[in-house]
Amino acid sequence: MVNQPSPTSAAWPGPNHLRPSYLRRCLTTPEGSYGPVQPDKLAALAGRSLPALLHAFPDLVPCSREQRPRRDTDEDKRRNQARRRTQFAAIRRDASAGMSGRAIERTHKVGHRTVRKALTSATPPVRKKMTARQAAVLHELHHHIDEMIETNRSVRVSEVWERLVDEHSGSASYGAIRAYVARHPGRR
Repeated sequence: MVNQPSPTSAAWPGPNHLRPSYLRRCLTTPEGSYGPVQPDKLAALAGRSLPALLHAFPDLVPCSREQRPRRDTDEDKRRNQARRRTQFAAIRRDASAGMSGRAIERTHKVGHRTVRKALTSATPPVRKKMTARQAAVLHELHHHIDEMIETNRSVRVSEVWERLVDEHSGSASYGAIRAYVARHPGRR
């Protein structure tokens, strides 16, 4: 009897003997990229119809341009700041007219902190900068990535991603791994 790795072992290549990273890169467009899996390619490979596959995996439905999150432009930021200044002026005007704090909150649909800020300052505070968050999917993979970087400081991100997918069944995106490796102190 030939010794084969068990299907649950990390080194098991899968039933079709293809590495998961290779299979994943075959299912993306353009082929070989690290982008999202294309449902039509997966349906053809699995031998299923596209509607059946999308019914089983609704997350594969590509989102339209309108559904994608949009970043605020500088013009949007200026417009929002002007709107907030106008709102602060209206809150101060209503407060000087004798309106109660709760009435002001209801009228302007704001919280008590916003009312307090408007009464203490004519200019609204600047929005806080968002700090970069680490992807939650990387939490159990940190030590594997750190080990790869410690062993080879010039390791490519693509090599890290492939080893995580193939050897540790990692499901992190290429972008999340690239961001983690770029911030790693061993790479600086």
